[in-house]
Amino acid sequence: MSATRWKGFKPLNRILLLFLLSVSSLYAEVFVRDDIIRDPDPRSFSVCYNHTCKDLETVGLNTEQWQGIRMSFNPPAEDAGKERRQIAVAIARMERLVGQLVNTEQDRGGNMAGLLSGKRQMDCID
Repeated sequence: MSATRWKGFKPLNRILLLFLLSVSSLYAEVFVRDDIIRDPDPRSFSVCYNHTCKDLETVGLNTEQWQGIRMSFNPPAEDAGKERRQIAVAIARMERLVGQLVNTEQDRGGNMAGLLSGKRQMDCID
């Protein structure tokens, strides 16, 4: 995505886009699954897990959970560095919430570390 297009997104839309790219892998729908939600929103989105999107669940955040994510941007960032920190906090919050919903909260970092350790692990495609 070009820097110009990126700047057109409001901070909250940026975080939702980044999150969905990280947990649902919008790119994965092209080559991995046909059943990924193609028009996600906070109430309904796809989450892949078990390496290369082997398993998929549809989940959503309730109003209170989404409001908690939105609060990551309050007050609005005064500069790009602060905005990046706010985005990191919001992604971490969403990862924790979604991890509880699909039972991936024990996912081990990296692509291969969790491969042999059991189910509910994620890789870069997931």
